Amino acid sequence: MNRSTKHPGRTHRRKADGRERTRNVTAWRITASWDSRPDRPAVRTTPDRKARDRMVRQWAADGAYIIVEEADGFGWRTLREVNGAAQLLAAQAPSDQR
Repeated sequence: MNRSTKHPGRTHRRKADGRERTRNVTAWRITASWDSRPDRPAVRTTPDRKARDRMVRQWAADGAYIIVEEADGFGWRTLREVNGAAQLLAAQAPSDQR
């Protein structure tokens, strides 16, 4: 017997939906911008960690400034920022200067 005082004759109560309502938390967003085209950044979203790392390496080798973000429920959290242009300049500079 249902002891609900609101609907005493009703024998069935609706159960809560068991599906997960949390937004995707296993995704990464990579934003890359170049000095040659600052108004057109490249933005890619992927759930694959290895694809994320591959894109970061490739775009850093091209001299892009990269922002890597992780899905945080209902928004994005910045994990790291990579300055590919600075890395290229550091690699081109002679390493024996003191």
